Amino acid sequence: MLTLQIVTPEKALPVVECDHVTFVAVDGQVGVRTGRAALVGLLATGFVQAKKGGKALPAVAIRGGVGQVSKDKVLILTEQAVESPAVDRAKVEARLAAIAEDPAAAGERAFLKAQLGLPRFDVHATEHLSGARAAIDAARDH
Repeated sequence: MLTLQIVTPEKALPVVECDHVTFVAVDGQVGVRTGRAALVGLLATGFVQAKKGGKALPAVAIRGGVGQVSKDKVLILTEQAVESPAVDRAKVEARLAAIAEDPAAAGERAFLKAQLGLPRFDVHATEHLSGARAAIDAARDH
């Protein structure tokens, strides 16, 4: 079992126990499972996705930072973090439109786009996907 902790200057998100963590480093996507070799890397603006029991947990948009993997613990230190259920799409889109032409706001635009790109965590959507997977599996068996 892995533990995932995401920390910003203002807060620490609740620690999550999971089987798999994916995050985006500046040189590519990193997947972490138990027993992975130790790692420290610079993070790109993007999102962190954890899975437990094969099911995705709510994703978190992050604004760059540093990631450390050591002894089945994933620590993400980031400037900002927003959990997918907390994203107000209308506010994010309005802010993105307001700073669209500001060259000094490139970092903020990337973070806002990461929030809009977060996988939506919706129990009903997950159930629907499970049903779709069962239908695909049944069709393949015939």
